Amino acid sequence: MYLIFTKGYAPGRLEQSTLCEEAIRLGKLVATLMPDEPEALGLVALLLLQHSRRAARYVGVEGGDARPVRVISRNGLGVQGGDRGLQLIRTRSAEA
Repeated sequence: MYLIFTKGYAPGRLEQSTLCEEAIRLGKLVATLMPDEPEALGLVALLLLQHSRRAARYVGVEGGDARPVRVISRNGLGVQGGDRGLQLIRTRSAEA
């Protein structure tokens, strides 16, 4: 799943973003089927957090290079995915 996500995370065409979304969907499925495996939920959280900043990383960038995290506007982050990723991390941390 992480390999699929990594391939989709590169800047470029719409189908690459679709790969990220498919990896997230598969991760959620695995986490549902294996609720006692913290690694499955952790992977979903990681993918959601990374995907939430995908669009902001490439806005106005020439040549396909990603912008450094320190210059990314927080306004460009996908709040819903990022919030869900953080919620999953907090839930798992509270259970540990």
